[in-house]
Amino acid sequence: MTSVDGIGSLLSDARTNLETDRVFALALFMAIFWNVIKSCITFLFRSRVSLPTHLNK
Repeated sequence: MTSVDGIGSLLSDARTNLETDRVFALALFMAIFWNVIKSCITFLFRSRVSLPTHLNK
């Protein structure tokens, strides 16, 4: 059972209804969104922690 709102629900409904274009679009959106979040976390981590110069390439 899924929730009635959110991206997981949209993805589940699209899979159930065989809407492959929507499944691919949602998967692409989630991949891009995840990479943006990961980049933000990496940026914040690197700005707070200074690595030795030979490791910071």
